[in-house]
Amino acid sequence: TDDRILGCTNYKKDGTGCNFSMNPGNYTQDKLKIVIDKNGKFTIDDTRAYIIRVAKAMISLKDKYPNFSFGFISLVNFLLAVNDKIVKAFELDKEEGYGILRGLDKGDVQELINAMIKVGVLEKFNNNQGYENIKITRYPTDDDIKEISFITKY
Repeated sequence: TDDRILGCTNYKKDGTGCNFSMNPGNYTQDKLKIVIDKNGKFTIDDTRAYIIRVAKAMISLKDKYPNFSFGFISLVNFLLAVNDKIVKAFELDKEEGYGILRGLDKGDVQELINAMIKVGVLEKFNNNQGYENIKITRYPTDDDIKEISFITKY
């Protein structure tokens, strides 16, 4: 099968109709991945979707369990759907954000989390038992997303 192009059919004689087309390389149903570049063209940004998904999962858990926080490795495992002892003990495999980055490389997820920490969307802190944990500090802004995307570059 040849590459096909998806285009608009609502052209108007005055030139105000649709002026957009997609080929398989830039098509997705995932609205979190769709962004408009500096030239006004639609494009796909997987990293943006990952950042937003991680933030939403962390906010959801914070809302449900205000005192819960992840260790670095447990957060990575939660996002990748790896059942470690923390995930099992707290039954986090039943939570909405479990496995949202399943299929990604573990190193890439670690890099993403570190970038989110560097930008300040996530924060490392010592819990009352002296262990280093991670919590969400804010929902990522567009500037945060750009900076995280620049840091990760995958």
